Amino acid sequence: MDIFRIIELCTVENMCLAELQEDALFEKIPAGEVGDYVDSIISIAAGKADDIKLKFKQKKKLKSESPGAKISLIDICRSKGVSVNLTDGSRAQAGGRFRAEIYYDEKIINIMKYSIDQMYDALKNFLVYFGENKNFISVDNIKDMHIAHELYHLIEFTDGEYTPDLLPPVTSLNIFGFERRSGFSKASEAAAHIFCMRLLELPFHPKMLDYLCLLSAGEVTREKLIEFLEDLKIR
Repeated sequence: MDIFRIIELCTVENMCLAELQEDALFEKIPAGEVGDYVDSIISIAAGKADDIKLKFKQKKKLKSESPGAKISLIDICRSKGVSVNLTDGSRAQAGGRFRAEIYYDEKIINIMKYSIDQMYDALKNFLVYFGENKNFISVDNIKDMHIAHELYHLIEFTDGEYTPDLLPPVTSLNIFGFERRSGFSKASEAAAHIFCMRLLELPFHPKMLDYLCLLSAGEVTREKLIEFLEDLKIR
């Protein structure tokens, strides 16, 4: 039952908040405004994903209501001039949570095969808890999740429109009247997760899979993870 509780707690809002909390400036957000930041990140990223899907379907002359219409992530990448490579990598290079890399100027996304396989092996232990959604846990889908995530960062770079710049900055430094205003770097990561989820029409938030991998690796206990997730609150 503990795993079901973990999955239940990994809502879109909670996962976005968890990502944002990892930012060093999180505590600078004024009381009562955290929810606004979370809502804005979700809206920005979901809007970009929906826009891409709509334009892609129009280009392919697919009607959105067509039951068989399916978005091709690789075709979307090609349409944006992005090359995607599946690389073996060494265990040292691809191990841990290093699963992908971007070459921004060249528009290249490299996905580390060994690390993706490693992630799938860890998640296989939890398939029974996903019910009818267990088919979403596959090597190919995990690979696509990472491609979509990195694609968002490439889109930020090529469009020159970074997620932190679209959110209200906070005061990061205030000394003798000198005030520095800064954005949240983690907002890009939070948005990339939402973009991935929306673009691939996933029934769960990708960050939840990372938590399950930590659990599988013994880096956190079920009790501690549940405690952490239950403590997540929109102030």
